[in-house]
Amino acid sequence: MFIKLERRKKKEGTPPRVSEVLDKHLDTLVRNIKIKNFVFMMMMFVGMGFAAYRFVIMTPEDLQKQAGHIAHIEISGEISKSNRQGSGEPLATAIRAALEKEEAKAILITANSGGGSPVQGEIINHAIKTVIRERDESGLEKPIVVVMEDVCASACYMAVSSADIIYAHSSSLVGSIGVRMDSWQLADGLARLGVKRTTLTSGENKALLDPFSELDEAQSDKLKNDLIMPLFHMFVDSVKEARGDKLDLSEPDIFTGMVFHGRKAKSIGLVDEIKTLDQVIVDMREKYEVQRFVTYNKPKFSLKEMIMASMETAMESVLSETISVH
Repeated sequence: MFIKLERRKKKEGTPPRVSEVLDKHLDTLVRNIKIKNFVFMMMMFVGMGFAAYRFVIMTPEDLQKQAGHIAHIEISGEISKSNRQGSGEPLATAIRAALEKEEAKAILITANSGGGSPVQGEIINHAIKTVIRERDESGLEKPIVVVMEDVCASACYMAVSSADIIYAHSSSLVGSIGVRMDSWQLADGLARLGVKRTTLTSGENKALLDPFSELDEAQSDKLKNDLIMPLFHMFVDSVKEARGDKLDLSEPDIFTGMVFHGRKAKSIGLVDEIKTLDQVIVDMREKYEVQRFVTYNKPKFSLKEMIMASMETAMESVLSETISVH
């Protein structure tokens, strides 16, 4: 014997039950999920079919274009150990990796920095020269191309000056070949407050550039002659070695720390050609028959590193006596 259960008819004006409302929305949700799954599966089949079709009709030249790429290395921000895109060793590692990667047909360095540490600039410059020497010895054809963006001055220019070819935009700021040293003079301010500082040193030069003491003429001359000028001459020699006969040494401001716009920089030999980054990318795609640009030093996000780097940079700017190439 079977018992048939019938729902009682609702009286007119009776609000729907919660279960009825949930059943209705659940049915709608299930239908939407089924439709989405069906559409997704169809797209997957179409995509796989297209990929298979492309693979079948690809010529060896097409496959080569897919496999090859241009190695992109970005120099950005201050040339400094605390900035991963301006630190010598990570950039040197990326340049070496690009040379060793068979699929990399050329190396493109984009540079956008106002300068910074001469040590980090020297590391990058040495890495570029070493890679070029190893490349030439092994008979590879993998040029190192630099495109200067908004600015590439001082330590930035030192870093990339040895590249095979250097491009700049017409409005790029290029040069500033020189050395500077900064410090604060707080002695007068402390004197007005009635504060006097006492410093004991093992020698007369140990407290040079102490912001709480006045710098006399003899100390200033010593710093300039024994530290700033030797670094400056090393910088100049490095640029002369890198650019060779391309430099117009008759330009009186070339080594005075002057910054030049792109066209002037080209006319005196600091850069080779005037082209935008987009133009260079198009040219390299056509020349090397590749489409992809792979960034070899793409920064990885780290909240801890970001906070620590920001704090370190801020403290250096305020408290330390640093020497920098700007």
